[in-house]
Amino acid sequence: MRFVIDECVAPTTALLLRSLGHDVLDVKNLNRLGLKDHEIYSIACQEKRVIFTIDKGFRNFNPTRCGGIIISTIRPNTPSRYEPRLKHLLTTTHFEDLADTLVFLEEKRHRIIKH
Repeated sequence: MRFVIDECVAPTTALLLRSLGHDVLDVKNLNRLGLKDHEIYSIACQEKRVIFTIDKGFRNFNPTRCGGIIISTIRPNTPSRYEPRLKHLLTTTHFEDLADTLVFLEEKRHRIIKH
């Protein structure tokens, strides 16, 4: 899968995704810190990338225009808490089932919402 990760996401998450074979664009590497949510969404739509974030504001965007949106709602939202859930999601779910969907990562499960 092709991902764009929000600047609020830890660099270790990009490493995790790459170790699983995914193409990852970390917005921190664009040298444009402070991008607005709609700007990140626009990048994801142009490049058909799945957005990974801990920012619940992304739930207001249409995941079918980009590659999909995955939001961690785990609290506290630290890499040691959300990365195992993200890895579990990506290693147990067919990519076709995630495409163009909104996914909420939760403490003990994930919810996939198709639009």
